[in-house]
Amino acid sequence: MFNSWPENLKRISGGLGIFHIFSFLFIFLPLLVIIYFAFDTREHTFIQNSEFINRGTTLSIFRSLFIAIVTVIFTFLLGYPFSYFVASIDSEKTKAFLMIFISSPLWSSFFVKLLGLRSFFDLLNGSPNSTYGIIYTIIGLIYVNLPIAILSFYNVVNNIPKNLINAAQDLGSSQFETFLKVILPYTREALVAAFFLVFIPSFTAITVSEFMNNESSSKMVGELLNNFVTVDNNSNIAKSRASLFTLFVATVIFLIYLLVKTLPKAFSKPKND
Repeated sequence: MFNSWPENLKRISGGLGIFHIFSFLFIFLPLLVIIYFAFDTREHTFIQNSEFINRGTTLSIFRSLFIAIVTVIFTFLLGYPFSYFVASIDSEKTKAFLMIFISSPLWSSFFVKLLGLRSFFDLLNGSPNSTYGIIYTIIGLIYVNLPIAILSFYNVVNNIPKNLINAAQDLGSSQFETFLKVILPYTREALVAAFFLVFIPSFTAITVSEFMNNESSSKMVGELLNNFVTVDNNSNIAKSRASLFTLFVATVIFLIYLLVKTLPKAFSKPKND
């Protein structure tokens, strides 16, 4: 009886399946609620709801984009070569040790990691609460996201067939040409997945930016959205503005997603028939 309940649920739901039900409950339904509150004009007009979109908000969006892109670049520059280096090691024990070592920060508390990192910079600077500037936010985001990116890269790089690399080198390709023509195309999907695993949390970061950067004039998108929710969460206009801002940020992320997915195809060489 218990073994057949997924099939019964699938028949009852008209062939939708459990994944579709969870997607509707936890993705599409909350999105509909956000859209409803974003365009709710029962007590305020849409113009009043969108008054928060000003020069300061625009600067926060561009600042968050800059921080997220820089974080992605340095995470890739550090994580991808390291993953390739570990994958090229012959000893399986050494591989396992290095991957356990690099993934060990994931086992500790997020807050404890940030506390240790900020205390380290306070020790270097010689005074408490000395981390001022977005550079500390970027360092904190790289520190948090680097193990995740390395694991994403390693799972794909480690499974590249060795005969592909050997064949490219036997045909006269240099190591750099082999990387461009064999390794990079083989790991393209992993690069795209790692991009969004790093970019989205960095773009909408709240805790890292608040904890690592003591400047009040360089807030990120996540901090502004958090202020909408926590400062005046009982008023309808605050709900409308928070929902509208969430839609605005989601639209920016979706446009970047389309750009990342379509840009490699636009620059790829067409195949000759």
